[in-house]
Amino acid sequence: MKLIINTKYILAFMLLALWACDSEDKYVNPADEYPKGGLVRADIREESQSINLFGDLNAQTITFDLTPFDDSGTRGEFIEKLDIFGVYSSPLGGFNSDTVLISTETTLVDATVSYTLQQMVDTYNELTTLGDINGGDNFIFVFQTTMKDGRVFHPNNIAPAICGAPNARGTCTFSIPVVCPSDIPEGTYAGTSVGFSRTTTKDVTIAKSGDLIYDISDLSAGMLGSLTNNPAFEGGGQIQDLCNLINVPTFSPPGLIPVSQVAGDFGSYNPTTGIIVIKWSIAGSNVTTTLVPK
Repeated sequence: MKLIINTKYILAFMLLALWACDSEDKYVNPADEYPKGGLVRADIREESQSINLFGDLNAQTITFDLTPFDDSGTRGEFIEKLDIFGVYSSPLGGFNSDTVLISTETTLVDATVSYTLQQMVDTYNELTTLGDINGGDNFIFVFQTTMKDGRVFHPNNIAPAICGAPNARGTCTFSIPVVCPSDIPEGTYAGTSVGFSRTTTKDVTIAKSGDLIYDISDLSAGMLGSLTNNPAFEGGGQIQDLCNLINVPTFSPPGLIPVSQVAGDFGSYNPTTGIIVIKWSIAGSNVTTTLVPK
């Protein structure tokens, strides 16, 4: 009798398991689904890796080659279309645009997509002319593939392992930054800071530490030491050159609250005179530091 009962329980469990496997509501791991789905990779042309704001904006394009991946290999036989969406991000302008459809591509094998910058400007309501493009801005692209059986693949439902990760076969999102060559001379500068109803002066040194980033021996040019009556609080800080607009990445001097960029009011770099103006804030008060090359 026990053997019969146990056999019934086992049979019931097996039927339940089979039902669960056939359920249309079962969870499907996107990574497991990938071999049955499709992605499109963008290989960005070298000349389109970034936009040079100091170059001829009318002549520059964003150009990339497409490679589809699905069960047919790289023939893209099961992909119906590729929708290319975009977002324009402007740190200096203080906004991210709405996500908009830029184009729909149905030819994916050995295909090349190219947009002029004027086409990109016309795509976004936040931009009117090429002059609205700022250094530090980004053209962000998002791919969405629709299969011939109706399934849709995009960054929100594709596992990170197959969407933009190192060695991944599919690129779901990518950005084209707007940059400018930065050549602020390294060396010693005479610094003057004005704020908190006082003025301080101090020689500081500048050294380039990245493509657009420069280390400063004392960004405050003596102001923090004056405020605390302790020179030990002086020292450190960086500036970022965004096409001759100077931004201060937030940092925390030892023992003090963070120093940051004055909101909405960037400093400047004059390539002719070499003078750097830095606008920074601490404890809700603004300070202007001017650096003159020696």
